[in-house]
Amino acid sequence: MKTIALFSIVILLLGCNSFKTNSESEADHYNKDVGSSLTFVVYPIDSFSDRWCYEDSFPCLELFISYPRVNEPAFLKNFFDTTIIHEVLSWYKIFDTLPQKLSIPNMFLKMIEGFKNEIAEYKAEDYEFLPMGYEFKTIYQISNPLPNVYIVYEYGYLYTGGVHGYYYDAYYPFINNVMIKDISTFIADSSQLKSLMVYYLKKQSKISANTSLSEGGFFVENDDLLLTNNFFFTRDSLFIVYNPYEIACFADGIQRIGIPVKDIKALLHPHYKDLFN
Repeated sequence: MKTIALFSIVILLLGCNSFKTNSESEADHYNKDVGSSLTFVVYPIDSFSDRWCYEDSFPCLELFISYPRVNEPAFLKNFFDTTIIHEVLSWYKIFDTLPQKLSIPNMFLKMIEGFKNEIAEYKAEDYEFLPMGYEFKTIYQISNPLPNVYIVYEYGYLYTGGVHGYYYDAYYPFINNVMIKDISTFIADSSQLKSLMVYYLKKQSKISANTSLSEGGFFVENDDLLLTNNFFFTRDSLFIVYNPYEIACFADGIQRIGIPVKDIKALLHPHYKDLFN
């Protein structure tokens, strides 16, 4: 069995204390000035889960998957049947022989079966050499904030040992049935976008304009935020998303920089000028 090593390095590296004084909860990280919220209730949710243990002292594995039942539109069903399946297979890849053409629930069943077979080969005294408390969770939700716009939201969590697990958010925006993979094809003026990102990140983190982001506790030199393609939008705002360790300590959580639509309308690629009208 191949031991999963995803993020094990960063998970063990930083026991980082935040410089920021913002005590708001994770749910409050959205810029309150933007005045928008997220609702993912377009499709009912299917789920599959399994948990098994050999008494308290033996290895425990928890696997969970939740995803929308996408019957229409067809392009979203295709997205889940291809892109998402392969991404999850890659993210949770344990066995080189794991079949590629599986439904997500069947994939997890195969993984559980494989783990149990591996455990069965060990004697009781050998359990101390096995990984303890593996956890893998993935949840998908879909929003439809504007006509012909769908946002697929992915939340993932894994624990493979060490001080703590790792979790992340990923967003897949679709406009007119096409996924926007690169933010530069959505926002034409990247430099102005980065300036807005710095401004609103400081504002929502209660950092003064004269204080640099690095002085405020972020992993950003000279207020030069690197653009990420992890973004989504609502009727009111564009959100740029950074997962733990990307620009801040793990303890600071996921950073979602909210920028009001009124500030980005002039920056949109000409193809999307009428999107928020």
